[in-house]
Amino acid sequence: MIEGAQYACSTKNNTFSVLPYNQSSSDPNPQIEPGFKILPEGTSNLKCRLGNHNIGVEIKLGPPAGSGRCGAVGAISIIHIVVDGMPLNDKPFLFHWTCDNFGNPVTKIAVRVEGKNVAYEKCTTEDFDPYATDPKQTCFTKKINVVPIPLNQAETNIKQDEK
Repeated sequence: MIEGAQYACSTKNNTFSVLPYNQSSSDPNPQIEPGFKILPEGTSNLKCRLGNHNIGVEIKLGPPAGSGRCGAVGAISIIHIVVDGMPLNDKPFLFHWTCDNFGNPVTKIAVRVEGKNVAYEKCTTEDFDPYATDPKQTCFTKKINVVPIPLNQAETNIKQDEK
């Protein structure tokens, strides 16, 4: 199995989401969720405007390695999640990392605009089975009051965070 990710910026639902996208020898081209796009290997700097808020997400998809423990699946890192220049994650974290009993893998990220607030949702799956059709998820949602800033300022803040 090759770990991948798909994302969507839905102005209809006021939500930016990241979900797993797993390829396997039995299903090399699995169906993606409606409205989602598959992330390519490498680093993706995604931008999404929801209402008056600018969301920036940096995700790195490492390719599968030729050797090494768990190297065949590749790795997905969420580097930054920023809303109007304010970081929502304090450090990078692995997304959908299912190798080596690393703990409950993060299987969903969502940022929703809810009136004046932004809700940041992070879901994990317990007793992870990559072939399960309906795994049990536990989600944590944090609501944040974010003051909107112009998109060009949000991009500047993201670049400054990278230094």
